[in-house]
Amino acid sequence: MRKVLVSLLGFVLMSVVPGTLLAEDPDAPDLKVKLLVQGQAQFTEDANVTKDGWDNEFFVRRARVILTGKVNKWINFFYETENANIGKNGSFGDFVFTQDAYVEFAMYKELKVSAGMLLLPFSHHNRQGATSLAGLDYHNVFSGKFITDKVWRDVGVEARGILFDMLDYRVGVFNGLRGTDISKQGGVTLNPDDMPRFTGRLAVNFFDVEDAFFYGGTYLGTKKVLSIGGGLDVQPDAVLDAKGELGLYKAFTGDVFADYPLNETMGITGQLGYVYFDRGYDQASTDVFDATTGKTTKAFADTFAKNAGTGMGAFGEVGFRFEVLKVPLMPIVGGEWYNSDVDGKDITNIRAGVNMFLKGHNANLKLEYANLGFELPKKDAAGKVTGWENDSANQVTLQAQLLF
Repeated sequence: MRKVLVSLLGFVLMSVVPGTLLAEDPDAPDLKVKLLVQGQAQFTEDANVTKDGWDNEFFVRRARVILTGKVNKWINFFYETENANIGKNGSFGDFVFTQDAYVEFAMYKELKVSAGMLLLPFSHHNRQGATSLAGLDYHNVFSGKFITDKVWRDVGVEARGILFDMLDYRVGVFNGLRGTDISKQGGVTLNPDDMPRFTGRLAVNFFDVEDAFFYGGTYLGTKKVLSIGGGLDVQPDAVLDAKGELGLYKAFTGDVFADYPLNETMGITGQLGYVYFDRGYDQASTDVFDATTGKTTKAFADTFAKNAGTGMGAFGEVGFRFEVLKVPLMPIVGGEWYNSDVDGKDITNIRAGVNMFLKGHNANLKLEYANLGFELPKKDAAGKVTGWENDSANQVTLQAQLLF
C-alpha cells in the first residue's frame, strides 16, 4: 500500500514539475515526463479559397504531453494528451484531449494485460507510435473506416505477449459501437444488445522481437526486424446489410514490416500492407424542410446503399538510411491506394521525401512531396452527375519534430 501511495504522490508532483523521477531500485515507482512537438509548413496546389493557387499553411501537427512510468516492476502505465493541427486553416480551437490512457500488468513476456484507452491491435502500421514513423506521417487508409474510434483508439482490455521468442500476439475486447449511444437508421438501432468489439493481431518475428506496446516505424539500426502478420476487427450487429437487417462489421489486414541494418551507418526500412473494411449499408434518405418550423429532418427510404467506408486498399514505403558528415539521412518513397465501394471516394497518393535524423527520433526534419489523387464528379449540361474522373493535387510538406 505504501508503494502505491508513493507512486501517486510522485505522479502528482511530476505533473506539476517537468522532469524525470528515476529510481535505482527496479521495484520502486518511476515516472518520466516527455513533450512531443511536430511543426509543419505545408503547401498544397489549388487548395486556396479560389482553387487556382497554392495554399500556404503553418501549423502544429501534434503537441503531446506524455507520462510514462511504473508502480513497480509488474505494473506500468502510459498517459498521453493530444492537440492536433493547431493553427491549420486558421483554427485555434480547444483540441486538447486524452488520446492514450492505460495501465499494463506485465507479469511475463508471454502475457501482459492492458486496460484503458488503447491503440487498436489491428495492423503493424496503425500500432506504430507517431514519434518513430519512417515517413512524414501515417498512410491514412484507416481513418473513417473503423466501426468507431478516437484516433484509432477504443476503450477496452488487451492481452499481448511473445511466444516461443518469435510469435507476437495482441488481442483485445473493446466497447466499439454502443447501442446506447449510436445513430439510428430509419428506426433501426445498431448493436441493440451492446455486444462488444473484438480486435486482434498475430505476427511472426524472424529476427528481433517487437515486444513494446507501440511498434516502431523505424528503429534506426537498433533492431533487426522482419515481421509478417495479420489482423482482424469485428463487432456483431454493428452494421446493416443490403436488406436493412443487422449484420457483422468486419475488417481484415495483412502486412510485412522490415527494418534491416546493413552496418553501423546504413540500413533499409520498408513495409507493405493490405486492408479490407466492411461497414455494411446505409439506409437511403433525403432532407425534408418544414417551412412551418424551419427545421430540416430526414425521410428514410426502403433502399440501402453501401457505406463509403466499405472497400479495400494497400499502402507501402521503403527507405534507405545512410550518413553524410555523420548525419543520418533517409530518402523514402511510398504511397497509399484505396478503392471504396462508393463512387467518388477512391484515393491514390504517391509520396517521396527525405528525412534528416539530427538526434534520432528526438530531433529530426522531414521533407515530403506528395501527389494526392482523388475523384471528381462529371456533370452534364443540366448539372447531373454522369460519372467520375480522376484528378490530383501536388503537396509539399516540411516537418520538424522535437521529443524530449
